Amino acid sequence: MNFNDVAGLRRTIASVLEQSSKSFEYIVIDGASSDGSVDVIKELQEGIDHWISEPDAGIYQAMNKGIKKSNGDYCLFLNSGDWLVSKNVVAVVIKELESGFDIYYANALSTNGTTHHELRYPHSIDVNYFISSTINHQNALIKTALLKRCGMYREDFKINSDWFFFMKAAYLEKATFKFIEINIAYYYHEGRSNSVQYRQIVKQEHEVGIRELFGQIAPSLLDLDNFRKSVYGTTVERFGSSPLLQLMLRAYRFLARHLRGLRTK
Repeated sequence: MNFNDVAGLRRTIASVLEQSSKSFEYIVIDGASSDGSVDVIKELQEGIDHWISEPDAGIYQAMNKGIKKSNGDYCLFLNSGDWLVSKNVVAVVIKELESGFDIYYANALSTNGTTHHELRYPHSIDVNYFISSTINHQNALIKTALLKRCGMYREDFKINSDWFFFMKAAYLEKATFKFIEINIAYYYHEGRSNSVQYRQIVKQEHEVGIRELFGQIAPSLLDLDNFRKSVYGTTVERFGSSPLLQLMLRAYRFLARHLRGLRTK
């Protein structure tokens, strides 16, 4: 997905076209860019299976356009500026897909162009995990059929639609997740997540999603989410899964159950 990021688009396309395995379909969705992006697509279109350049309502509408055009079993989404970590990563990942899980996910690698950071995820996740957190779509391979069953990405969300999809898939579709020890892609991070406005939108969309999916128990889940974030959210983000962290989480779950029990008395 691209809009007026010609340099980032070239980097992303190059990382895909240099893959040693060609056993994938490559779709490029551009939002009617005016900065020369279309010229880059045309220059490199021999390695692109399908591309369009037309106005859209944002990144999630662009992702939905890609899903509709996809003929593959799984989808991996890269934004302009993101890039695959090596020439062999697709070949390695394809072998993992043979086990048939709904969603494969790996640790996320973020970059601002000069520094890199690895965001580590638990090796086992379910709907409980998504109440408070999410995974990175640039490092998740999702069954195309699952995306379509879930109605793809909701386009009224500006930031949190990928989280809402994962939550919905885990809760309503009982989707199966498998962690893979393979770094897939760097995603370009410009720091906007530090802005107050960004955080407010994320919080608002998160509350809307929880209320829509869980109805009457949503207030309790939102309360629990706030408690989680105050206790260990930053620890999970920084350290991921480890024996020590698992011990901490078990202690937290015991405490959370105890506190909830006290509140109901």
